[in-house]
Amino acid sequence: DLPDAPVHVEGDRTRLAQVLGNLLSNAIKFTEPGGRIEVSVREQPGAKAVRLAVRDTGAGIEPALAGRLFQPFSQGDTGLVRGKGGLGLGLALSKALVELHDGSIEVASGGAGRGSEFVVMLPVCAERPAAASGGAKPVAQKRKRILVVEDNDDAAETLRVALEMAGHHVDVAG
Repeated sequence: DLPDAPVHVEGDRTRLAQVLGNLLSNAIKFTEPGGRIEVSVREQPGAKAVRLAVRDTGAGIEPALAGRLFQPFSQGDTGLVRGKGGLGLGLALSKALVELHDGSIEVASGGAGRGSEFVVMLPVCAERPAAASGGAKPVAQKRKRILVVEDNDDAAETLRVALEMAGHHVDVAG
């Protein structure tokens, strides 16, 4: 569900696409065949913001998990079989990227089996970006030095790459 006219935000196209891709990937992963996934974009004129929402009819989120869902390595109860589980980093990374764009991300769900909705709010660009600007402007951020301690080499490397892409200096220890 898109607006009639384009709305613009100033940001890193690749990182914002990464956020949307993560939200869609999660919606697909946790929505059974025959379910519904909706994406909407709307300008919020009073808030001078763009509202991007991804809503699904999937597994839903328990209220106890919603409060910690954006923390690294947080995952719902997947039992002994982790067929749908990832590393628990996607939403934490998405939140960090959205906040680097001076935005916010929230989740709402009616509970288990009742679907979920993730809402990203981003500031509207003050003026329309130039059409010929070959790339996105870098996002202003505080560069952090981070130590990743992880015994799974693949997980450590994935986290290292993601954090370095966000502009941080990362050291890894097994």
